Amino acid sequence: MPDWIVQHWAKWLFGLIGTGVVTTATVLWRKLRGRKTRMDKLEERLDAQDKKFDCMTASIDALMVANRAYMYDRLYSLHDKFMKQGWISIPDLENVTSIYEGYCGLNGNHMGPKLYEDICNLPHFEPM
Repeated sequence: MPDWIVQHWAKWLFGLIGTGVVTTATVLWRKLRGRKTRMDKLEERLDAQDKKFDCMTASIDALMVANRAYMYDRLYSLHDKFMKQGWISIPDLENVTSIYEGYCGLNGNHMGPKLYEDICNLPHFEPM
């Protein structure tokens, strides 16, 4: 029996070494694959954050457009009111100026300055 072991020891030894190499390679491969999976998860999270950011940016842009439209509507309404009245009080002019500055801050179009200029050219009176 010992002669048989001695005779085949090289086969056994290389078999054990081969098994160890394959096992080590398998463990390393699984660890590397796990790291890649974590990187994939991180990239997915970053993509989700990018989508949220894009959605928030679109929402902010829409709010700016809506605000600008509202401020233009206020300027237009106040212009109509004060032109019919023929004069404007100082507090009302300050209010119109505040609305106009907000409108300009939101990149209002070319009609806002014309409306504001017309209002500013009206006679000014202090309220009693």
